[in-house]
Amino acid sequence: MTAEVVRLNDELATHFEVEEKVKYGSKEYTVTKIALTTLCLCTDITTVCIPKTITMIDDGTFVDCGSIKSISVDPDNPVYDSRNDCNAIIETATETLIAGCATTVIPDTMKTIGDSAFYNTHRLTSITLPPSVSRVERSAFSHCSLLSEVYIPATVTSIGKKAFANCDNLKTLTVDPANPIYDSRNNCNAIIETATDTLIAGCGKTVIPDTVKEIGQEAFSWCLSLTGISLPESIISIGQEAFAGCLYLTDIFLPDSVTDIGNKAFDCCARLQKIIIPDHVTRVGDAAFAECKLLKSVMICDSVTHIGKTAFFMCESLRSVFLSESITSIESQTFAYCSNLSEITIPQTVNSIGNEAFGYCSKLTSITLQHTAPEEMDIHKNAFRHVSTDNCTLYVPVGCVEKYRNHPVFGRFKNII
Repeated sequence: MTAEVVRLNDELATHFEVEEKVKYGSKEYTVTKIALTTLCLCTDITTVCIPKTITMIDDGTFVDCGSIKSISVDPDNPVYDSRNDCNAIIETATETLIAGCATTVIPDTMKTIGDSAFYNTHRLTSITLPPSVSRVERSAFSHCSLLSEVYIPATVTSIGKKAFANCDNLKTLTVDPANPIYDSRNNCNAIIETATDTLIAGCGKTVIPDTVKEIGQEAFSWCLSLTGISLPESIISIGQEAFAGCLYLTDIFLPDSVTDIGNKAFDCCARLQKIIIPDHVTRVGDAAFAECKLLKSVMICDSVTHIGKTAFFMCESLRSVFLSESITSIESQTFAYCSNLSEITIPQTVNSIGNEAFGYCSKLTSITLQHTAPEEMDIHKNAFRHVSTDNCTLYVPVGCVEKYRNHPVFGRFKNII
């Protein structure tokens, strides 16, 4: 009979050592698994000892344990090892390092740095990947707040999303010139996927080369050292969550070459104050600028045909928006909780407005509607939820007042001019 460790009850513990066997009632169980929840909130753990009976450790088990200094695995463990006293847990069969710490010396037999292997390792300042490593998985070094230097050897052919996200002190990202998949051309302090010219990982010191075509998914996500960055005219696409969580980003200029702004591209950029959507952009993704709390003005040019759901959700400082006449619909919660938005002009091309599209825009006092046939518009009954129908005035085309008064949604407004 087997058992698993699911929780260490002492959150202040500094030592974590798993017993090989436990008794429950009259029965004895062999402990074979350490569950993801075991060390939740145990931030003071400094030493970890894994017995020979453990044959399964959930991914991310040690992500809260950034203070670990010593890791050891029983030499008789058939699944894991800590060879050469490396201060890490290695999955023996796959040569994957699944958990490391600031004192880890990565053995020169490793093939993979596993998912979240060094996540939140407080004292890690630099990392040397041996030439045996070919894969660095998702979030492998994420949230290493003191990590300042990363060198990617020629052998690495796969780097996962957010591999170096939230490394606030990161100053140098260098790829070996012989690497066939990635490069850091022009000493740009970034990792670029060579074949596609996609920047997949950057830092506060990145200077984007003018040959890069795309800012990849999560490339700068939660980079707290990023305050401003220049995008060259070569950039065509800004990927999903590319700059999400860059809390100190105050200024960014989008060049005319950009055609697509991905979902959550600038989500939670809390200090971003102004954005101009360039002439060639056709799509602004879902939540692209959600919770940009200091964003005051947005200009959306005529090329934009689609603005995603929650695109400007909770942009509390937003006061003015210019919508292009290429837009045919305003999706659910696009401008919801824009509590300082006072006026909006909805072009005649818009034929549908989704649920809470302008919900909770409590200071909205002026809506200019240019559609001459409101009866043909598909307006969700809660499109203007918690907008004052007493204080907000609708300005409509000449001769259309009665049409709007007879509309099931627009007719709720007392002042239609």
